[in-house]
Formats: sequence, structure tokens, C-alpha cells
Amino acid sequence: MLILLNVLIAMMADTYSLMTSQRKGLYNYGIIRAVPAYKVSKHYGGLLIDVFPFSVIGFLLLPLYAMIKDKTRLIQLTKTVYMLLYTVVALMLSVYYLIANLLMMPFAYLKTCGHKISLLTKKRIGLANCLLYILIGLPLLIVAQATDLYTFLLVSFSTRKRYQSDDIFVITTAQFDEVHQILLEANEKWENVQVIDVVLLIRKAFYVEHNITVTLYGNDMQPPKGADSNSIENKLVGVDTA
Repeated sequence: MLILLNVLIAMMADTYSLMTSQRKGLYNYGIIRAVPAYKVSKHYGGLLIDVFPFSVIGFLLLPLYAMIKDKTRLIQLTKTVYMLLYTVVALMLSVYYLIANLLMMPFAYLKTCGHKISLLTKKRIGLANCLLYILIGLPLLIVAQATDLYTFLLVSFSTRKRYQSDDIFVITTAQFDEVHQILLEANEKWENVQVIDVVLLIRKAFYVEHNITVTLYGNDMQPPKGADSNSIENKLVGVDTA
């Protein structure tokens, strides 16, 4: 019994050690898999879209929802109620969004100016690039608030299906072989290769951005056809410093 108990403890400790190193990935994976469970119903979701005390309006609409049996009319009613009631939430969030952005904008501008100056001292950017941002960086940040707010409202009011939880993405042997072959060719031509170019190559070959987008927002976009490795390989041409 003692031997079996020790074996059990050892197995549990080994499993715990393995899972501890992967706990963040497992946690994020669980959140992504649970997202579809919280989707708003396309037939009755309009009743839950608003916050208190405006949610009372949704409560008053319950008899109307109960009388309508046609699914198509229910979907149309839900979309209408959604647009009307969510406007209140969107306006409140928009005000908070603009205030928070305006408060943080000076800090973001100063931080970016410091970063530009640091890059200039390391001779990674030119003087004109640095001076141009210092002069017009703040106005550009202010103008960007309008476009960001428009995008925020556009996405917020969208009723299309966004989440996709059934697709499990895998990395194929062919993708590994492709990256390996390109790196071998680079090794034969140049002594050193910049790390950023290798990262871009791997991201492109493994469709990292596409897979993340599909996982979070659904599979409306068609998957890329063939690994676009030529453009990445061309970026390695002429690189002679690490």
C-alpha cells in the first residue's frame, strides 16, 4: 500500500509540474472555448442587452415577445430592440472611452517621443523621422480618436456571428519543413539573420494571425492558400547583421 501510495503521489506531482508550466495557455484556451456559451440569442437576446435601470424597457417587452411565435419576426424584433437599447450602453462606453484616451494621450505621446529618441541614438531611425513625430505626433493621436471611436461603434453594433470554437488548429510537418528549408538556404548565403525576420517567417508560414482571428471572431475569412514564404524569404536577402 505504501509503495502504491508513493507511486500515486509521484504521478500526481509529475502531472502537476507539467500542467503548471502550461497553466496560462490552458486557462486562455478554456476561456476561448467558453466564449460561445455566452453568445446572445438571436431570438430573445434583445431583452438582455441593456443595463439597469434601462433594462426595465426589456422587461416591458416580455408580453410582446411571448405573443410572437414566428422565428423570423422574433429575429427582426430582437435586432431592432438591440439597436435601440444598446445605443444607451454604446453612448456611455463611448464617453468613457474618449475621456480615458484623452487622459492617457499626453503620456503616450511622451513615451513614444522617448522611444523615438532612443532609436535615434542607436541610429535605427533617421533624424527626420524623429522630428516629424515630435512635431505632428500629438495631432495624429487626436485625429486617430475619431477613427478609433468609429471602429468601436461599428463593431459594437454588428450582429454577425463572431465566435468559432470548433476549429482546432494544428501545425503540419510540411510547415516545419518549409521554415527549415528557408533557414537552411539563409544559412548557406549569410552568416547572421535578424531574429525579427525569422519571427515574421514563422508567423507567416504557420498562419498565426489568421488562426488567432478565426479563433476569436469566427471563420468568415477564407484560410490563406499556400504559405507565402517567398515574400519572407526575400526579406532575408541582404541581411548581414544579427
